Amino acid sequence: MARGKGSGSMQLGLDLGTSAVKAVIATPERGVVARADAPLQVQTPGPYACEQAPEDWWRAVRQVSARLAREAPEAWRAISAIGLSGQMHGAVLLDASGAVIRPAILWNDGRAFRECATLARDLPGIGALAGVPPLPGFPAPKLMWLAEAEPAAHARIARMLMPKDWLGLRLHGQAVTDPSDAAGTLLFDQARRDWSAPLMQAAGVARDWLPRILGSAEIAGRLRPDAAAELGLPAGLPVAAGAGDTAAGAVGLGVVGRGDGMISVGTSGQILLPTRRFRPDPDRMIHAFAHAVPEMWYRMAALLNGARPMAWFAGVAGARIGTLLDEAAAARDAPLCLPYLTGERTPHGDPHLRGAFWGMGYATSRGEMMRGVVEAVAFSFADAAEALAEGPLPSLLATGGGTRSDLLMQMIADLLGVEIARADDMASGPAYGAARLAAVAVGRMTPGDLAAKPAALHRFAPRAAVSRALAGKLDRFRALHAALAPLAAEEGGRVPQSGAAPAGLHLAAAATAEGPGG
Repeated sequence: MARGKGSGSMQLGLDLGTSAVKAVIATPERGVVARADAPLQVQTPGPYACEQAPEDWWRAVRQVSARLAREAPEAWRAISAIGLSGQMHGAVLLDASGAVIRPAILWNDGRAFRECATLARDLPGIGALAGVPPLPGFPAPKLMWLAEAEPAAHARIARMLMPKDWLGLRLHGQAVTDPSDAAGTLLFDQARRDWSAPLMQAAGVARDWLPRILGSAEIAGRLRPDAAAELGLPAGLPVAAGAGDTAAGAVGLGVVGRGDGMISVGTSGQILLPTRRFRPDPDRMIHAFAHAVPEMWYRMAALLNGARPMAWFAGVAGARIGTLLDEAAAARDAPLCLPYLTGERTPHGDPHLRGAFWGMGYATSRGEMMRGVVEAVAFSFADAAEALAEGPLPSLLATGGGTRSDLLMQMIADLLGVEIARADDMASGPAYGAARLAAVAVGRMTPGDLAAKPAALHRFAPRAAVSRALAGKLDRFRALHAALAPLAAEEGGRVPQSGAAPAGLHLAAAATAEGPGG
């Protein structure tokens, strides 16, 4: 139960995702009372590249603020604190004046794969220290890549921030992060919950580039007058440090203790299990990271391709995701699909993997192709769960825009053999988690209150007969991956480290109103 004075006050949660900025106004007693989102795009200026302009993030924050102020004016005026969540692993680079040097390099950028091999060679125990083996989407190898590919930009670096922390800088003026977001840099000692000197040295990162670490529910600063004027909020509002979107999503669901479990299906995907101690397992590409609550960690299977392939195919087909999902649900068959638009992490750890369809004929419909994409996403979660599980998985609470698809949720439940519960309002789960952390920061909730879970709106129970039917196709999915992975690796060996893509090439990451978020 929430405690503290000012039961009428409300908290603003901002989640800086890949496909959108999402905002919620929430209270401990009533949950989410208002929400808004503004779309974002991802730029792909070359092979393996995924970037965004931080100023686009700020414009989106202004858009959601204006919408909330217009559509929920009483709630907007009652905001007493702000909490932050954001896409992890992004590198926002600032010069000595605080100016952004270049577009932010995102979590799904794969250009630093050679630097990952260097880190693995130079620090054989890196996975046990950093909680995960070197992967190209993480800031440490990306900074090494930048030193070679863009030395002039690298020479200007005075500060590196993760996306939500750059947003925090705009809001309160302090360079601050939290353990859950620092955990995703490959520069963080997970057991000590502090920056690691050996990792910084290996990546050529100066200590003063990195932000100060505060607890996720600690006040990082107060809303600056200039930011307050832009957003239409009172200056001086406390801003909590917040959490990376994965941990914030778990906080939103109350997945903070041993025995809990979460599945997140946004642009990326995760299966997360909290633990009371740091337990690395790098050989299976399992991420062992600090949680947003004190003295807790989590083990996670991480997918680069969550529901994003569904949004991608909708764009290719020129149709709304909801329409295609209806057609997919009615389809009796589907071609095999590999969903690896940007490589994959758990269990493959392969940045070169790419998507494919196999088994199409003249009669193949777009609904059957969409069903193939949905099956591929579900099969990827089955692969991830197999790598993560040390025994039966617990029931999983679901968050993320992709969980709106009953077809996908039921298919994952069937393949994993566990019940999945989808809670109301959890398409904005990380934003809600950020609001809950802000409530703790100002005494509206206690840390213990974060274990409270939302009421389930819908439960997806596994169906043994369907699971057996899907098992054969899962085997064929894995065989197709095994057959094509060597071709992807061969092609990846020929990819240049830098170079321009065709003019105007970009990946629109904004989902439709019906589609998955990220």
